[in-house]
Amino acid sequence: MRIELVHLRSDSDWAMLQAAWRALEVQSDGSFFQSWSWVGCRARERFTDPLLLRASEAEAGAPGGGRVTGLALFNRTAPPLGRTVLPTLWLHETGRRGEDSVFIEHNGPLLARGRQDLLRPMLAAALRRGRLMLSGVSDEVRAAAASLGRCHVHTTRPAPFVRLEAAGTADWLAGLSASTRYQLRRSRRRYEAAGQLVAQRAADPAFDDDDDELDVPDFLK
Repeated sequence: MRIELVHLRSDSDWAMLQAAWRALEVQSDGSFFQSWSWVGCRARERFTDPLLLRASEAEAGAPGGGRVTGLALFNRTAPPLGRTVLPTLWLHETGRRGEDSVFIEHNGPLLARGRQDLLRPMLAAALRRGRLMLSGVSDEVRAAAASLGRCHVHTTRPAPFVRLEAAGTADWLAGLSASTRYQLRRSRRRYEAAGQLVAQRAADPAFDDDDDELDVPDFLK
């Protein structure tokens, strides 16, 4: 097994990363927040000092470093002037509030199925380059980080979810608290004051709303 940190510098570096990331997605059970659709969105523009963490296994006849089994993208930020602390490596984030304003969850290195054993050595390799900021990670990722030394949990939040298969068979709102129902209905009334709200199911991945009438409020245009 080989674990390395790679600086991304050129267009070709990013192109190769996208191809490798998409290929690994097929071999993993990662969440949307570990997909290239999320991580790679404007990554070249957003990440000011990108470091790629890559785990691979040698294969007979395989080009380069062999079969990729783990990937993680960090942005490295320098400490404030006058501080002697190490740089910070942000997992799949930039470290700038304006760029990271969308909440991230179900985060972590993207690993091939059955390769959770890579978590600890991959994080250890990254830790040699600076402090790690691991937002929205699972208990498993946090435990792997804690096993490497001091690990401070800044915030713990629940991850709400809805079982969609059950939501369609009954009045979904009726199962919520009175306070939640009130908040949702009040929000809907406020949105409707700006225009009609319309939900429409996409027919396929290439769905184009120019081909179907879709009433969108002016403030969303």
